[in-house]
Amino acid sequence: MKKKVYNIVLFCLIGSITLFFTSCYYDNMEDLYVNRNSTDNSCDSVNVTFTGNISVKFANNNCFNCHGNAGPNLNFQDYTTFKDYIIIPANKTKLFDSISIGHHSALYSGCELSQLSNWINLGTPQ
Repeated sequence: MKKKVYNIVLFCLIGSITLFFTSCYYDNMEDLYVNRNSTDNSCDSVNVTFTGNISVKFANNNCFNCHGNAGPNLNFQDYTTFKDYIIIPANKTKLFDSISIGHHSALYSGCELSQLSNWINLGTPQ
């Protein structure tokens, strides 16, 4: 009888510890991507150009390995190709969906996402 009680107590203890360590974790954007709500006052999302902002922050920093001259996919380093791709609404949505969740672990701040959005809204200046 003692062994049965011991097994029940041990089972409950192990179950409680397992639940404690696995049930209180939250996968939410605020915890995973803390740089999204940055209060960086140096962010200029008004004067945005491809060569000054977009190619530097997006293409060259994170996307160039797969989306560059040697990559098999879309060439993000070339202004014309990127502009022609991004002005198609479905492609714009696909790009924003990909980068806002961290495409291939590349994380972008709220400022960088605003810059990309404003660059498109400004008519994609070179």
